[in-house]
Amino acid sequence: MQLTAILSLALFGTALAGPVRRDLQTINGALGNIQKSVMQLDTDIKTISGQPGDVQKIQTDNMMVQQTLQQSTTMVMATDAISLNDAITLQQTAGGLTTQVMTTVMDLTAKKAQINMIPGAKDMVVQGLMQQKTAANSFAMAVVSKVPALAQNIATQQTGQISAAFDMGIQAFST
Repeated sequence: MQLTAILSLALFGTALAGPVRRDLQTINGALGNIQKSVMQLDTDIKTISGQPGDVQKIQTDNMMVQQTLQQSTTMVMATDAISLNDAITLQQTAGGLTTQVMTTVMDLTAKKAQINMIPGAKDMVVQGLMQQKTAANSFAMAVVSKVPALAQNIATQQTGQISAAFDMGIQAFST
């Protein structure tokens, strides 16, 4: 009888621990997927040489980043809130994405002269950055909503760095 009670408590405890771990894994997975799509965009940005074909690669990558952001937002919204310890773990993963986005925008602005050589590319870049910023902000709001209230200020500041990177790129190509 006691063995049955102990096993029941152990199974109950496992059931309670499962969703939190899964939710953190879901959010971490979403961050990883976004980072991979941004890395692909960055790889293709580095190959821009001022040829019209460069625009097609960048447009395709831009659409992939946006699609990944939208799917990730949906995935995160479907999760439960995470613990403070999980939020601290999440901050490390999110820091990698922040760095990747900042690097990608800097690499893009470094190719401004080559992009300006392609008719219509400058406007396409500005539009793409604005779309990515909107999608990234939606994803950020979804993640922040899953973090304990105590850590939401920090999470908002970190996601603000991504938004600022997009603003820097938009500014560079708008002038």
